[in-house]
Amino acid sequence: PPPPPPPPPTTTLRSTRRQRQMCIRDRLDAVINFKALDLPVILMVVDKFILELEAQLALKDVSIEVTPAAREWLARKGFDPKMGARPMKRVIQEQIKRPLADDLLFGELTVGGQVRVDAPDTALSGGKDDLLVLDVSARTDEAKALPAAAE
Repeated sequence: PPPPPPPPPTTTLRSTRRQRQMCIRDRLDAVINFKALDLPVILMVVDKFILELEAQLALKDVSIEVTPAAREWLARKGFDPKMGARPMKRVIQEQIKRPLADDLLFGELTVGGQVRVDAPDTALSGGKDDLLVLDVSARTDEAKALPAAAE
């Protein structure tokens, strides 16, 4: 007689997931509850990511200034009570790095320059605060940009 047909994919997937969950549960020793981060700590995380970005941009002879309002905006958008500050990297990627990429490669920042990051003006945008405001200007013949830590 022919071999029996394989089980439907959903059944196999469910049983695999169930086995994986059981293996993971067997490895857990304890559940640790963490206190939610407060705003000063979240702002320190924002500063850490901004310093990393500042160092990356300094290699391209670009300096960056992030206003206090933009820092708070990043802290608000990049923090989730359930996930902590994990979304921060994605927010900075989407709000600052991607918009600057074209300017760094083909635009005003190809020879260096300055970037000023500010929070959106919700009064002008009808209450929406979806995107940070990036003010980009090309480098003049001044000295090369250095990260704040190197100055």
